[in-house]
Amino acid sequence: MAPQRMLVWIMYSALLFALHFQDTTALTKNPHCQNKCGDVIIPYPFGIGEKCYLDERFAVTCNHSTNSANLDFFGSQVFNISDTDVHINVFPVLPLKFNKTSGENSFGYIRVRYGPYFIFPRARNKLVVVACDAYAYIVDSKTKNLTSIPKDISDFTIRVHSINTDKKSWESDDCNAFFIADKEFDGFDKSSNFSNCGKDDIFEYSAPVILEWAVGNTSCKNASKTKGYACRENSDCVDAAGGGAYRCRCKRGYEGNPYIEQGCKGNA
Repeated sequence: MAPQRMLVWIMYSALLFALHFQDTTALTKNPHCQNKCGDVIIPYPFGIGEKCYLDERFAVTCNHSTNSANLDFFGSQVFNISDTDVHINVFPVLPLKFNKTSGENSFGYIRVRYGPYFIFPRARNKLVVVACDAYAYIVDSKTKNLTSIPKDISDFTIRVHSINTDKKSWESDDCNAFFIADKEFDGFDKSSNFSNCGKDDIFEYSAPVILEWAVGNTSCKNASKTKGYACRENSDCVDAAGGGAYRCRCKRGYEGNPYIEQGCKGNA
């Protein structure tokens, strides 16, 4: 290879290395912060270690022996973090214990409150019931409307009833269960048996769900006036949770991390 072409190739290779280095370190607020745990990339405002995350809700612990990341706020394993949501193993498998007279779940209801910083997105999760003669539905705690999982829901109750209280076929079945899982979830370990829940301890399982995340508990209209406004230069505020929270994103023509200084860079 001619010397001039060799020089060009070296410069080109150095440029690619620099861009790669810039892309990975720009994920975190502090270049000394760990930005990956196993296969999971940890972008700021999430972070591993003190001064590496925005606040305690976004603290991540990396188990180096298993190469698994855990979101401390939930105490659960994280599979993926994107710029809008987290895929996390968090929702417990809950038993159905029906009241023999009313046919209603003896818990009455299960209330779920994750917001406003973590929200169940519509069309990404599903309500699962494993039972005979049972049905379940969700009640929005704010509107009291009966619903499937709607957009931006963060505070809701799950109610479960028997379909046929006369036959009461559910009375002798202690393995009835319900949980919320992401729509791509296709079951637990194949050796698990919901017909033998005592032996397989199915009620110790958790199901993976997808949660949208936000960095502030106010609307974009008010966010820029508040202390700790998280959106840095060359970024826009985006309403989440129906205006009850917000996220940030780089302006059009910019790419990078909108939560760190000079994180959004022009892509021209």
